[in-house]
Amino acid sequence: NCPAEKIEVIYHGFSAPNSEANNDFDLEIFKYFDIDEKSKYLLFVGRLETKKNLSNLVLAFSKFLKENPEFKLILAGKRGVGFNKFLKTVVKEGLEKDVIMPGYITEQEKAALFRNCRGFVFPSLYEGFGLPILEAFSYKKPILCSNCSSLPEVAGEAAIYCDPYDVDSIKKGLEVLVKNDEYIEDLIKKGSERLKEFSWDKAAKETLKVLHG
Repeated sequence: NCPAEKIEVIYHGFSAPNSEANNDFDLEIFKYFDIDEKSKYLLFVGRLETKKNLSNLVLAFSKFLKENPEFKLILAGKRGVGFNKFLKTVVKEGLEKDVIMPGYITEQEKAALFRNCRGFVFPSLYEGFGLPILEAFSYKKPILCSNCSSLPEVAGEAAIYCDPYDVDSIKKGLEVLVKNDEYIEDLIKKGSERLKEFSWDKAAKETLKVLHG
């Protein structure tokens, strides 16, 4: 029952990581992830848990893979609540070699995976903010994310959206994500512009304004 006029929304800032390519380092990383410099893959970064909606993502990827067998899906992050149920989906779909789950990754490893992925996927059922979207923007990668929770508020017009509860909707989003066309190029440009809205300087000034009226 808090009056709306008492609420101020202040977005997270974002500090872009060092995205400078290091080919030798990337090749070493690829060996660890059982891929090479020619591999085509989609990337997810986050805890492997129920709210991330990874079971539906895997089901959609399984359908996508029938027409795009050269792709892999890398799910980078620690295991969380519901992981075992999700793992059963991977096994049931026979995707043990196509869905790569390296567990926790370092910042350097994450940078290498972002630099070389074809696109970033984030079909979560719920996110408080969705920081990985801004990371994907910073690496100039196209994004597929859910049309619910906080994600549209963060991604704006710079993402492809899907219904996270609809496997076919996710699959269609994956198909759009891997295209090399003007629409994807435009999304990447919009992502770079969108990223400018999230700075710690802006967050600090807005916080100070609230505290001091």
